Amino acid sequence: MSTIGHALSRRLTSEHAARGQRYVGAPVFGRPDAARAAKLWIVAAGPGEAIDRCQPLFQAMGQGVEVVGDDPVRATVVKIAGNFLLAAAIEAMGEAFALVRKHGVEPARFLEIVNGRLLRSPVYENYGKIIAEQRFDPPGFRLRHGLKDARLALAAGDDVGDDREHRRGVR
Repeated sequence: MSTIGHALSRRLTSEHAARGQRYVGAPVFGRPDAARAAKLWIVAAGPGEAIDRCQPLFQAMGQGVEVVGDDPVRATVVKIAGNFLLAAAIEAMGEAFALVRKHGVEPARFLEIVNGRLLRSPVYENYGKIIAEQRFDPPGFRLRHGLKDARLALAAGDDVGDDREHRRGVR
């Protein structure tokens, strides 16, 4: 359920299969407060019967499960790509809030406009509020973890190479 690289996920899938075991990739999305409240979103991939067997655990931890196939690597890549989107959104919000602040626009008003009229996203609502209120301590996510996720995204992209090659099956 951790954020791991696609290569490790592939290796874990292979090692479990070699031992006659089933492996389910099931990383989670959610801040620490969502985890405490059992409101995580879980992305799962693996053999269908194994995912079914995990459902009681998933239900105890989260508010929903998105199944993305029978290959656990898919769940890993969805998590990596999702974290990439979150990091990009947070970076963009930080820059945008800095800009409007410098021009005398109230951050809360800017957030109201952006999330109410432009994007309508819980990510912008939640992280935007944190940025607008400058509630940076304690951090919900450490920078070193974001860097790890960025490296995982780069590695996953490098592994599939040029999209034209990937469609032809060339690696």
